[in-house]
Amino acid sequence: MEPPSDGRDFTRPPETSIAAFIRGRKYIAPRTRAEILADAPVTWSKPSYRAHGVKARRPIFWSLLFRKRQLYLRHKKTAAFDFIAQIARGTTLLVGEGNLSFTVALTIDSRINPAHLTASTFESAPDLSDEAEENAKILRLTGVSVLYGVDATKLSANVGLVRFDSIVFQFPHVGSRDPVEGRNPNFILIRDFLKSARRQLASGGKVLISIVNTPHYRGAFQLEEAANAAGFLPPRAYRFDPDKFRGYHHTMTHQEGDALYNHDDF
Repeated sequence: MEPPSDGRDFTRPPETSIAAFIRGRKYIAPRTRAEILADAPVTWSKPSYRAHGVKARRPIFWSLLFRKRQLYLRHKKTAAFDFIAQIARGTTLLVGEGNLSFTVALTIDSRINPAHLTASTFESAPDLSDEAEENAKILRLTGVSVLYGVDATKLSANVGLVRFDSIVFQFPHVGSRDPVEGRNPNFILIRDFLKSARRQLASGGKVLISIVNTPHYRGAFQLEEAANAAGFLPPRAYRFDPDKFRGYHHTMTHQEGDALYNHDDF
């Protein structure tokens, strides 16, 4: 997720808002196939040849435009997000790290400078598990900063005015179904986290959130609404493969076991 900057049109992400003027009318390239359908009626139309008794034939201009749109959609459908490359581009804050195994997995990759990582847990130091304590020692030896007792919805209380190029929240969950403000508590968590994270992002920074990709979880988190409420552009979804992060296993809130192996799609 990316926060908007002042003075620009943010109905679409900047890199996908490719605008062209066709017959004096503005056409904005859609981001997904679903948006092509949602944008109907389109803001332009090709000339009608049948109305003049001429055999219908798509002009070269329209053929090239149609082909360009198809290639664009195919690219968007297959393009993968390089998680490591995003982390490696600058400083990163990881929140809700639990056992800290994800941060340890990041330090294994040679592209990442451990000194640019700040890992944090919601638990205070005395409440850490034995595994988390061991991983914290490993991280400090590699140069990673480790913080304890960090509330993801109040980041400035722990990191002050420091800004980061990436802020990561892996599989957030409050471990409760009791409504908050009349809403699912996980939606409130993500909304308030994004509001807090926006103030800690460097220019051009991104927030990375991993959740289980099922209708239940998507309905619980309502990422699009949460992003809008926090002043972010609509989130983009990419597949997350936990197998690419050696040694990473996610602990479930208030439960034993590993959340990664209870689901197949992220």
